[in-house]
Amino acid sequence: MAHCLNPKSPICLDPKSIIDAGGYHLMASRIFFILGLVFAVLGIISDAMDAILGIEPMSWFLLAIGTFVVGILPCLGWMMAVYLKFVEVKKEQ
Repeated sequence: MAHCLNPKSPICLDPKSIIDAGGYHLMASRIFFILGLVFAVLGIISDAMDAILGIEPMSWFLLAIGTFVVGILPCLGWMMAVYLKFVEVKKEQ
């Protein structure tokens, strides 16, 4: 917990525990990526048919972009934990 500003905070996690949960972070990222692909395909189909499938085609594309951006966030937390662990090991050497 050396990397925490407030060690008593429930949000403060040890980088090792985040790295160990990396599979969950990457799985969440994959789910958001697949959901973004589904939204993009719905937007393409909606635009090709010149029909409205629930929302306008441009809204499907914007929803896909937003989902892709949100899909990056779980990876960022995991990558930051790996980096902090690398820096810690590098200091020990």
